[in-house]
Amino acid sequence: TKSNGPLFVDIMATGTLKRRRMLTRSGAKPGDIVYVSGQLGTATAGLQMFKYNQTVSEATSGACRHRYLRPEPRVKLGMALGRNRAAHSCIDLSDGLASAIDQLCRQAKVGARIEAELIPIDPQARNWFNSQGNDPLTETLSGGEDYELLFTAPQIFHRRLAHVRRLIGPLPLTPIGVITKEQKVVLSRDGSDLPFEGGYEHFAPSQSSAPSLNIE
Repeated sequence: TKSNGPLFVDIMATGTLKRRRMLTRSGAKPGDIVYVSGQLGTATAGLQMFKYNQTVSEATSGACRHRYLRPEPRVKLGMALGRNRAAHSCIDLSDGLASAIDQLCRQAKVGARIEAELIPIDPQARNWFNSQGNDPLTETLSGGEDYELLFTAPQIFHRRLAHVRRLIGPLPLTPIGVITKEQKVVLSRDGSDLPFEGGYEHFAPSQSSAPSLNIE
């Protein structure tokens, strides 16, 4: 039938896998190192460029706009981590870094200490956020659509991770913190420890708005 409304397409995928190769959000353990893949904030900056419809040179905005329009999910990395049992837990960053850390820690009943200066913010995104008078760290933590992976692995997995790095090529894997036993997430920034809450979460209990980040 004809319709003048928007088109919605639902897709459901099913499959099987070996249990020992399965990566979940609930496997993080105290002492695990927290890693993220790639660079962050790129898609958030790209979305803002489209939203505010500002004239920005291609050299300044090209990568950000492309990242928002054509996200690249890290399927190869996820498969390599699972097949080589190189991580205890894993989650994608489609809903943002803060949300991912919050969900992973709640699922595993652990906490995390994140080092702000280690978070790999894309240089073009950083320049854009600064040009708009916004804090690049705040925008990167609360923004989403990067489709990178956040995962945790103990130090003793360093050889497994080295093998994963050889398999995936030049994609950077950056350690940004550590999982802690105390069930709270702390952001270490400029010599201060700041508590912060996660951002958007699909299918979360009804709420009027997403929690705000307390990182000022």
